[in-house]
Amino acid sequence: MRVHGSGLSPGRTSSRESDRNRRIEVIIDFWNKLRTNEQLGATTWSVLEPLERIVTDAFSTSPKNLNKADAATAEAFSHILGFTEL
Repeated sequence: MRVHGSGLSPGRTSSRESDRNRRIEVIIDFWNKLRTNEQLGATTWSVLEPLERIVTDAFSTSPKNLNKADAATAEAFSHILGFTEL
């Protein structure tokens, strides 16, 4: 990602960009751990896979659509907890 006109030296990121990158890492970590865990709580992969695809597609855009990825991940978490009526 590029920072235009930020006044930062090359290789440095703004606090906002660092927060954004951290949120992306957390979402990716959630899905990676979920993929390696056999316990899916109150749901199945048939419910979670479409949400995972939404996250993958959201991160395939430039810039990454973090809000869409956040929403799909939150919905997945709700299904895992058994809260299907949101």
